[in-house]
Amino acid sequence: MPPFSTLLTSYVHPSENAADALVRAEIGALIRALDAIDLTELDAYRLLDRTDTKFLLRDWQLVAILQAVGHRYRVLAATADRINRYRTLYFDTQDLGFYQQHHNDRQDRYKVRCREYVDSGLNFVEVKHKINRQRTIKERLQTATFYTRLTGEARDFVAAHVPMDVDQLEPTLLNEFSRITLVSKSRPERLTIDIDYRHEWGGRNGALPGFVIAEVKQPKFDLASDFVQGLRALGVRPGGFSKYCTAVVDLYPYVKYNRFKRRFLQLQRLRTQEPERGPLALESANNQPDSSQRGNQ
Repeated sequence: MPPFSTLLTSYVHPSENAADALVRAEIGALIRALDAIDLTELDAYRLLDRTDTKFLLRDWQLVAILQAVGHRYRVLAATADRINRYRTLYFDTQDLGFYQQHHNDRQDRYKVRCREYVDSGLNFVEVKHKINRQRTIKERLQTATFYTRLTGEARDFVAAHVPMDVDQLEPTLLNEFSRITLVSKSRPERLTIDIDYRHEWGGRNGALPGFVIAEVKQPKFDLASDFVQGLRALGVRPGGFSKYCTAVVDLYPYVKYNRFKRRFLQLQRLRTQEPERGPLALESANNQPDSSQRGNQ
């Protein structure tokens, strides 16, 4: 396979690429046509103890799915365009212990981050605890500031939820993306759809223009999800895709990444896949359970 660095590109804002801008406009129009949900209503769908199932797809595939099943969801309307910007700073040990846990497929593993909801100005320190292949518990504390070091209340919160000396944790990388949040009208299900993804640290940066990272959050994985059925009709199967691990491999070239090579090959295939147009044949989606790996943190 080619060097991983060739699978990502230097960051270019989507408005500077005509093809990306056109698809982004389609996504925006479809999202604005959906019924809305506000932040207060969204609290009922937080699902902090849940299964997360991730999917990697192209932006034109998202357009097809929204056209087919978007009306079965409500969209978070926290901003005028219903697309919310996130900025996240991850923390790890000097030897990237959290990354190594993930790479080595440790079932009991953690991620620590500080996240800013850019449009609302809200800040949180968060701990994600993966307790087995399918279940993730997220704890978070709202803070008055975006912490760039784990000090004060941020340090105390992490120390209460991660069984290690948290003074070993240091900032490792920063990522930014735009997120669409959908809530099912018929079942306990929340979707996060991330676009315009980029990361940076130490003078290096990378991006995934034209790609979408979708995550289906449910009490337990339910294949009957309308969004999942749309994905299956396009041949998109669940597969772990960690934004954090992808960024580490790109920004820290010396780390081992054998476990993620299959995902990077998937990136390469998707990048060359030609757009398909026309309505989805949802009835053709295979209703048998998929044995592929569920989503990773």
